[in-house]
Amino acid sequence: MRRGRMSRQVLAALGLILSAFVARSLAQAVIKRVDDRARYLESGELPNFDRYLQQIYDESGVDIRFLFVDSVPGTLEDFALHQARALGIGRDIDRRGVLFAYDVRRHTLRVEVGPKLESIFTDRFVGYLMRNHLRSFFASGNPTFGFRLTLFMLHARLRRAALGEEYNPRAAEFIQARERLATGGGASAQMPKPGEPPGFINAGADTSETRTFGPQPTIEAAYARYLEWLRSDRFLPDVMLFTPASRAHLTAFPVTLAFKEYILLLEYGQPYAIIERGDLGLLYFTRDPLVCPHFFRRTPAGWQLDIFTEVRNTINFAGGRYTWGYRDAGDDFSRAFSDRLVQVGPIVRLRGGDNRPLRTLK
Repeated sequence: MRRGRMSRQVLAALGLILSAFVARSLAQAVIKRVDDRARYLESGELPNFDRYLQQIYDESGVDIRFLFVDSVPGTLEDFALHQARALGIGRDIDRRGVLFAYDVRRHTLRVEVGPKLESIFTDRFVGYLMRNHLRSFFASGNPTFGFRLTLFMLHARLRRAALGEEYNPRAAEFIQARERLATGGGASAQMPKPGEPPGFINAGADTSETRTFGPQPTIEAAYARYLEWLRSDRFLPDVMLFTPASRAHLTAFPVTLAFKEYILLLEYGQPYAIIERGDLGLLYFTRDPLVCPHFFRRTPAGWQLDIFTEVRNTINFAGGRYTWGYRDAGDDFSRAFSDRLVQVGPIVRLRGGDNRPLRTLK
């Protein structure tokens, strides 16, 4: 089985390119939260998983564990429930726990959710992630990467809950074939064997898509077209809506439908402001402290999103009160917008943006 190693560069690029959340070490792991009895995951990644899971706990008070076994007696559902109770997952935090249990021989995955989290991680939501995200990474022989990205999505949902926010119906209405977000159920699923069709949605743009997702006359129009790009059922990294360096970054990553829709759900409908300085622009969110700003460049053809600069000039955090910060790369953006950079606690953010800290356990 081929299991690709998740490099720091790849994880950072995926998380920052699509406004996800790359975990940075703000706390040391004190509990072993990944029990890989089957030696299924990349062994070198286990400390990274433990660290990130500890950071999620420190931030949200949610105890997430992973258990991989060669096989289980009886049903995986009964086994997972027994293990969750035996391990005391969530016992000290009012049953706010989640257990991922995988039976390697049967290729079956179970997600056991504690009673106090069932309104956040519903059976339908968990089943949706299994069908439209995790199965692709199992089929491609890279479950480690798939689980890491799944944690990003769970983490984002916990952060929304910490802000007192729930499901965004406006975003759901915007997504095509939105029944995907609500149909199906259950928190168990059969995972494919490596070599089966993975179902990633990466594709080359056709003539119509190339014309649709091109540079735009204004930053606002470019952002609206970006949201339409996220709404599409296909992942089109080669369109001219993005700068050349951005297209090179986007082309490198396998993307699932669920991950693409997760990015859209994060920011669609959120109020924003735009600053334009010559041929550079920033779009930042004024009532949302979670999502990083977007960077834009004007070319003779129009405005393009500069995803490459987002990767370089922003950094995402886990385990603390702030989710992202600005990193001064000494580039043209940092010079042009230096007067808008402001110190907020231990990090740098944008003046005028939503810089609220999260409520955290620690």
